[in-house]
Amino acid sequence: MRLGSRYEKLKLTLRRQSTNIRFGLGVLTGAGSVPILDIDSTAAFDRLEDQSHSRWSHIIDNGIQPGEFIGGQFFRPTLHKPFSLSETSAGYVIGSCFAQQVQFALGRRRVPLRSSILDSPTESWFLQDGKDNWPLHFFHRFNPGSLLQEFEHILSESPTIANGALIFERPDGLFSDCHYNARFTLPDFDGCMGRREFIRRRINALVDVDFVIITLGMTEAWVDAESGLYLNTTPTRELAEHLPGKFRFQVLSESDVVESLSKILEMLYRRNVHMKVVLTVSPIPLAATFTGQDVAVANANSKATLLCAANRLLRNFPQVFYFPSYEIVTYSDRAAVWERDGRHVRAEFVERIMDFFCVAAFDATLEVAPQWRAEPTPSASR
Repeated sequence: MRLGSRYEKLKLTLRRQSTNIRFGLGVLTGAGSVPILDIDSTAAFDRLEDQSHSRWSHIIDNGIQPGEFIGGQFFRPTLHKPFSLSETSAGYVIGSCFAQQVQFALGRRRVPLRSSILDSPTESWFLQDGKDNWPLHFFHRFNPGSLLQEFEHILSESPTIANGALIFERPDGLFSDCHYNARFTLPDFDGCMGRREFIRRRINALVDVDFVIITLGMTEAWVDAESGLYLNTTPTRELAEHLPGKFRFQVLSESDVVESLSKILEMLYRRNVHMKVVLTVSPIPLAATFTGQDVAVANANSKATLLCAANRLLRNFPQVFYFPSYEIVTYSDRAAVWERDGRHVRAEFVERIMDFFCVAAFDATLEVAPQWRAEPTPSASR
């Protein structure tokens, strides 16, 4: 073969590889990659021109920055909602610490919530580090793998966390249930199992709710190296040293998140084909990272993965309502949004988010009560 022919063949090979890389046909992303959206040019330009929200709108021509625009006091993105809720609709809220704020705000609007456990047969079950603490903190659900395990725990006949999986004895003799929150320790294994069963029985009412709100928190996760189960929270350094080789740290991929959420949705729709699901991404950033990256970079990667996963999931489950709480917080005026720590959203801003959500999602105006009791009331069941 002449040199020229060899050169032309090499160029053709490189061109094909370049095409594969650009379009994700196997070289970098694996064979069979599918675009999230694939439409013709006419449809694309129609979408651009027909929707005012398709263009970035930060400041209008006269220089005034309206509160509802990007960068304003409260950014109001355009919503695409596939369903409406009635004022009597019962709900279940689960997810990261932002879900706690959502639950509190809905409770003040008298929305009946099945995810609220306001009593306990044993006072010590919901005391963090042995001290009084708001019990909803116990129910935070941080990574998608652990989120799936909790839905299985509630709805499945054979949950993956059966038989005491993820309950560990600490060096001080106390027991931590890492499927929930490791800091809510109990003096014995049986107590941890009793608490789990109580939660399973109480929240099994999930099958009767009209809607579920799922708040995604992060992609950093800890795994039991033996069982492959996801811990909900970080194991303490003392526990990790007490059980060497027991835990591994992972950063979940977009496909990991999509797989877990798809299983959750399939589980919910099998139980109730009319279930209304609201999906959102928590705006609360990581407090710390185990990746070795700057925490701001790690947080951006984590949220980007969750957002991409949510976007792909909506293509497979168009009946899901994506509510952009992350985007509202990110593109509103920081001074109006954040507490002094720069991590937690001001309570009054959460109220505005929930006002926006309720006006959009409910077919009736919801009155806001001045208070909503969400503390444990152990004495009520004694």
